[in-house]
Amino acid sequence: MLRIENLKVNYGGIEAVKGISFDVEDGKIVTLIGANGAGKSTTLRTISGLVRKSSGSIIFNGDEISHLDASDIVKKGITLCPEGRRVFPDMTVLENIKIGAYLRNDNLQNDINKIYSMFPILQERNWQLAGTLSGGEQQMLAVARSLMSNPKIMMLDEPSLGLAPLIVKEKYNKRY
Repeated sequence: MLRIENLKVNYGGIEAVKGISFDVEDGKIVTLIGANGAGKSTTLRTISGLVRKSSGSIIFNGDEISHLDASDIVKKGITLCPEGRRVFPDMTVLENIKIGAYLRNDNLQNDINKIYSMFPILQERNWQLAGTLSGGEQQMLAVARSLMSNPKIMMLDEPSLGLAPLIVKEKYNKRY
């Protein structure tokens, strides 16, 4: 489904990603593991079109996508839930959830209901400004927002950062 071949990314004279290659098969979970500064976030940001590669290829369903804008990559079915939550603090929880579906033109209510079943606290606080949520609640909201694009591939950068250990155990051991 996704093939990364000899991907290299530079920031100025610094080589942040030094030739990583991997495949993501349909229905599989792939984890990038490495020390801080190893290039994991940069790799995900490059796949999602937020950072440009220096060389190598990013192939999704047989098509090279590294030349596409981030919005076109989302349209193809790849989404990134970035590290550090990055919710829209001056928008409500519900507005943040809906903005994850900005490229869709279908009825969102079934997917919103699914999100609320996964994260009931978001339904309770759907009127609340996202910036006033706790860090863990903002992380749940960031994941929910990413799910709203109905991705074929969802990339999570530090998905449990800021979540209470009990929430991590509950959410990552449950099937939806």
